Amino acid sequence: MKNFLRKFVLGWIINAFAIYLASYYLVDFNYDSWVILAVVSLAFGIVAWLISPVLKILSLPLFFLGPFIYFLADGALLWAIGYFVDGFATGDIITTVVAGVMIGIINFVAHMIV
Repeated sequence: MKNFLRKFVLGWIINAFAIYLASYYLVDFNYDSWVILAVVSLAFGIVAWLISPVLKILSLPLFFLGPFIYFLADGALLWAIGYFVDGFATGDIITTVVAGVMIGIINFVAHMIV
């Protein structure tokens, strides 16, 4: 239980940092306050954790498209969170997919390091 809680909190912090960096570099991708950032990163982490096994199974036949499917799923997830959370804007579809790619790469690298 202690290890799970440590991984959960660490993942939450990594997601918050990745969303912060995406909002720093992308013009239309932003949030209103640090509370909104915490809520968005928590929702992103939980939903990504829930859909990850399904994405792994769906991307098995197309193993070379696996990362692309994950990036599109991250973009779709960000768009859905932006739809439901007031104070979080994802911009247009290109900005959302680019943010998903940035967040996916940052999460991948950070989890490889930690």
